[in-house]
Amino acid sequence: MPNIWKIVPKESWRDVVAGYADRIRRIRDMDPWNIGHSDKPSDTVPEKCIFSTGDEPLAKHIIQLLGYFGSSTYFMALQVVQTVLDLWESGQFVVVPLNIRFVFECWGRVHFGSSILQRLTKGGDVKKEYELTERLTFGTRSEIHLPWGDTTSEWKSINIMDCVRGLKDVDPDSEKNYDFLSESSHPSFTENFYFQMAGPPLSNWDNKGFEKVTRPLLGRCFCILEKSVDGIQKEVFYLVSISSALDDLPRKES
Repeated sequence: MPNIWKIVPKESWRDVVAGYADRIRRIRDMDPWNIGHSDKPSDTVPEKCIFSTGDEPLAKHIIQLLGYFGSSTYFMALQVVQTVLDLWESGQFVVVPLNIRFVFECWGRVHFGSSILQRLTKGGDVKKEYELTERLTFGTRSEIHLPWGDTTSEWKSINIMDCVRGLKDVDPDSEKNYDFLSESSHPSFTENFYFQMAGPPLSNWDNKGFEKVTRPLLGRCFCILEKSVDGIQKEVFYLVSISSALDDLPRKES
């Protein structure tokens, strides 16, 4: 019988994955139920919210909506993070950048929400911040199914690049990191191809030229993941803390 060419799976990718074991464990050990409940004081959360439950109904609506938005985004992001870690541990790197980009976008969106809340608590224009909040939480650019039955929204969604650019105050390289994740996600013979060859069955780690390029690519991906997870947690703690504080305040007597 003629010789049949076939790929013989290699296991060298396992050594690469093993080097991330402690960092993977740290993220897996994060408890999503603890968000907003911490014994560690935060210097970003004021002792009192400037709005009582009777002072400014529209402001209260914004604060509560951002709190709900932050919580739901946090849970959603952590689900995707666990998927990233599962893929990483199995050597399926080819879609890792795409999933990390989603987590990075979650960070950008909750940071955008935090910026709204910061301006609001400093006496910002309530109606302007309300419009931004509605666009952030319920805005759309195409036909979708809304919770109350409609298929279109009166609000145009915030462009994700506005959220990415908004991260510059906490991540000066936010646009560069987003571009890197995007290029690494697109099917091509360039950046994404390294991720394809990093895991089984190809596992091209015997190729020293490949290793020299790919180790930094994987390292950069994981650093962005860690920074995004930590950033999301900090932003959501701020949003939830302010939102939770509303009901603890006495009503303003008329």
